[in-house]
Amino acid sequence: MQMSTVLFKKEEADRLLNEFRFKIDLRLQAILFELAVWMARTLSKGLIVTCLLRTVEENKAVNGLPNSSHLDGRAADIRTYLLSKPEIDKLIAHLNAVWGIEFLHTKYHDSGSGLHLHTNINIKYKRIIVS
Repeated sequence: MQMSTVLFKKEEADRLLNEFRFKIDLRLQAILFELAVWMARTLSKGLIVTCLLRTVEENKAVNGLPNSSHLDGRAADIRTYLLSKPEIDKLIAHLNAVWGIEFLHTKYHDSGSGLHLHTNINIKYKRIIVS
């Protein structure tokens, strides 16, 4: 069985770990921790995050939506090439059942960077930062 921890894309591990620890929405952190445990227990696979935050320039470069939830720390892209289609379907069903489709949007798609799982906290639940 894989360790039940959140892992990061090797090429950007330092950046992603920093974003995960200090910059993303804490609710997204909780979702990813829960998903890592679920994947280890249910699929015997690890969770590998490939994208969290993007700058406006990075978002444009990957043809991201102008209001992408990657811009404010509400989204994560998850590597799926080690998962079968039934495992991906099970993963999406799990996220929908635990977090609810009103709160969390999840899709399996190719936005130009290859097939991956994208999940984000819906805009209705955008975090408010009080300074």
